Amino acid sequence: MEDKNIFFIDLSTSFLCLGLKRGDRVSILGLDAKRQSSEVIWSNIKRLFASLDAKIEEINFLGVGLGPGSFTGLRISFSIIKALALSRNLKIVGIPTFDILSFPLKEHRKVCVSFYARKNLFYLACYRDEGGVFKKIHRESLVSRQQLFSFLIKKGFVLCGDAVNFIESPERKKIKVVDEVFWKINPHIFLKLCLGKIARKRYLKISNLKPLYIHSPLCQVKI
Repeated sequence: MEDKNIFFIDLSTSFLCLGLKRGDRVSILGLDAKRQSSEVIWSNIKRLFASLDAKIEEINFLGVGLGPGSFTGLRISFSIIKALALSRNLKIVGIPTFDILSFPLKEHRKVCVSFYARKNLFYLACYRDEGGVFKKIHRESLVSRQQLFSFLIKKGFVLCGDAVNFIESPERKKIKVVDEVFWKINPHIFLKLCLGKIARKRYLKISNLKPLYIHSPLCQVKI
């Protein structure tokens, strides 16, 4: 049976996630977005491989967070994934970043993942338990403050993400927000979702590998 040795990366949020699975061992690095540059990321990738005494030749799968989020982070992570895939003809799986963030919140049954973009607009995706199945019922989009309130206040969804920091006090008191620890990508969940797609052979062709750019340049996340 082929070992599922996988390198995975998501740079779309303020918490930069790098991970490597080699055999039954896993190594993870979490970085602050202020350290986001190609040189810094590549340097930390080398650290990651060294921590497991691994070589790129041993990797047979790649995982990437699809966003939405930081334009710069997505550009860097996708260029890294494409470079590695082309050099070794590696299989790629992509996971929407908000799917990773929502995964550990199933017990809340109705969850909105939302982060501030710019110009009073917010990234948003919503999930709901339907007969024991946690489904995405509102795909990733860019919404106004009023549209966000519709889900959080009128429809009673729980909020995950920094959008709450841009909501003024009267409305904020009406919103249930998960702890900030859930605003960061959980690398183990990211890995689990990657392995799930690998098991189902849901691979992405390099020609179809595109991040979730769901905004105009005016609304790119500034970090």
